[in-house]
Amino acid sequence: PRGAGDAKGRTGDASTARGAPGDASGRAGDTPSEKTDGADAVADSDAPLCEHTGDAPRTAPTCAELVALVCTYPADCLTDRDRDTLLSGETPAACRIAEGDVNLDGRVDDRDLEAFLIAWADRDLVHGDLNRDGAIDEADLQLVTHACRLSDE
Repeated sequence: PRGAGDAKGRTGDASTARGAPGDASGRAGDTPSEKTDGADAVADSDAPLCEHTGDAPRTAPTCAELVALVCTYPADCLTDRDRDTLLSGETPAACRIAEGDVNLDGRVDDRDLEAFLIAWADRDLVHGDLNRDGAIDEADLQLVTHACRLSDE
C-alpha cells in the first residue's frame, strides 16, 4: 500500500524531494534565464536530480541492491515519507517499481508506462528512477518498456 498521496499516487513534499522553484539546486521548478538549444535541454533532463551516493548496477539491480540504494539517497533527494513508501511492503515498493509496476497496482501494463512518463516529466524520483541511480533517464525507460513487453507475452 502506498499510503496517502496525491491524485497520481505520489507521496511526499514535492518541494523537498525535487527542489523548490528557483532554488540553487538546479532541479525541477527552476526557470532558466537563458534559452537553451534542444541538446542542452535533453542533457539537463537526464542530469541527476540529486547528488546520489549510490551507483546503480550496470545490470538490472536485485531487490537487495535497490533497497540499499534507496537508503543512500540524501535527505534532500527523498523525503522520509518517500523513503518509507519505497521500503514498505512484503516486497518493497522500490523492487516492485523496478520490476515495472510503477503505479503499484500489482500488474505490469500500459498504465505503468504512462505512470513512468508522468514521473519522468514531473522529475519524480520515487516512481521514475527505477534503477535508483539518482536520475530518471533512458535506462529507466528501457526497464519499464522491457517489463511491459514481458507482461504482454
